[in-house]
Amino acid sequence: MKVRWVKLFILAFLAFNSSVFSQSALNVKDSLGNSLLFIRSDGNIGLGSMNPLVKLQVMGDVRSSVLSGTGARLLFADDRGTIFARGTLPKPGWSLSGNKGINSDSNFIGTLDEKALIFKTGGSRPANERMRILPEGNIAVNGTSFRAGDLFSAYGTGYPNAINQTEGLSDYPVNGYSTGNFSGIYGENSGPGEGVLGVNTSSGSGVFGQNTASGFGLRGISFNGFGAAGFSRGIAAAGLLGVSQDPMGTGLLAIGNGLSGGLFLKEGAGLSSIGKFTGLFAFASDSAAGTGIIGTGNNLNYASALQMGSGLSGNGRYFGIAGFAHSDTSAREKWGGYFEASGAPDAYAFLGGRLGKTDFGILTLGTNAIMVKDGAGQNRVMFNTASPEVLLEDYGTGQLERGFAHVSLDSLFSGAIVINDVNPMKVFVQVEGDCNGVFVANKTKEGFDVKELRNGRSRAAFSWHVVATRADLTGPEGSIMTDYSTLRFPAGSRRPASTVIETSRVNLGSEKITEKSKKQPSEYKKPTVKKKKR
Repeated sequence: MKVRWVKLFILAFLAFNSSVFSQSALNVKDSLGNSLLFIRSDGNIGLGSMNPLVKLQVMGDVRSSVLSGTGARLLFADDRGTIFARGTLPKPGWSLSGNKGINSDSNFIGTLDEKALIFKTGGSRPANERMRILPEGNIAVNGTSFRAGDLFSAYGTGYPNAINQTEGLSDYPVNGYSTGNFSGIYGENSGPGEGVLGVNTSSGSGVFGQNTASGFGLRGISFNGFGAAGFSRGIAAAGLLGVSQDPMGTGLLAIGNGLSGGLFLKEGAGLSSIGKFTGLFAFASDSAAGTGIIGTGNNLNYASALQMGSGLSGNGRYFGIAGFAHSDTSAREKWGGYFEASGAPDAYAFLGGRLGKTDFGILTLGTNAIMVKDGAGQNRVMFNTASPEVLLEDYGTGQLERGFAHVSLDSLFSGAIVINDVNPMKVFVQVEGDCNGVFVANKTKEGFDVKELRNGRSRAAFSWHVVATRADLTGPEGSIMTDYSTLRFPAGSRRPASTVIETSRVNLGSEKITEKSKKQPSEYKKPTVKKKKR
């Protein structure tokens, strides 16, 4: 019986081998028919592979939690469980997929000799270098050269605002971005240096600021000094330049006295200066020939100023200086201009104004005068006469015919005077020939008669002088706009009070106006820090 069962088992085993061991010695599958373990007839073993080409072929990752034993091994595992073949176990280093167990006191990325640490992308060529750290700590990004004194240098590889070698490119070596209330780039200096320094050695800008909305392109704030300072050493240059490219814009707006705003011209201006007490203050330091302000209008390409200097010199094709008073008509007094010589009790004058109901061209406590040349070409003073009333005068000559003459006054003169009982016309006649004497009769605005006394009939010549009161200026409806006819010693203007305004002298100091040295790039050598030239 036992022999029969053995025979049956051998027959079954041979039948199985005829189908299984015809290709493999062993094939273990899962419930889905996938091969888990495959042993080929030549002895190759496959894990997950039905065609192992080597003695052991594994389809997938191989990891180990523990590898023990002291004998010779073919496989090794690192501290992360990665399997390595014997002889290929890497030395301790930084993994591409992260590291653990780092000792910050002893582990680091870098060099152990006096060599630079270099980072490259896209290849090992020199052109693929992206960052270099020198043994001294200097860092260069996207370049191999350093500027003396810089700890950090960034290059745009020919882009504008870096080392400009190629026109038309538009990238920047250093960029800072912020969407909140903080700055994109922040620089701070606690000594006499600069928090942020920009230097340009060509026609560009050392520092450039731009705002595309309603903010500030460039903003400076100081608690005790200057919010912004500009210096220039060029002849046709300026320490500070303000330009508006809008046809109605203002180039520079200055606001003082803690004000938050003010008025400026709607049509724009080169400079709009706003202050609570003084809108604009200008100072010329030359005591012999300084001029505080020189203004030129009408597109003049030149300006004139006194050789002795002045506070203000105005230049124009038609008017050098113009002054306007804009108070309402109810104001008792307003003037287009006022001039005064300090220390002289009567040397002040009001120009182009109105006092009460009367318009004045010049009103002064001093004496009105003109100058004429003498034989030596020197100026000589002649003084003007004055009157307690507003009078107009005219002069002329005539001749008697049979003892009579009628003098007709100029119509312009007649239209500017008034004749009535309160304001009679005065006529003075000087006979210049032999006669019985003359008298004046029939005086009107248009003229008067000259008659010889005692019915004389001579042909004597004479000269005449007429004095009459100036007529009031009236409006279209006859209302008096300017009163002249009723004036006689009217009350005058008082000398306006003046104040000596204190000034503070500004001393920038030599440190603030010196030129910052141009940093020259150089190929890598062991850098030495150089002080900036001053």
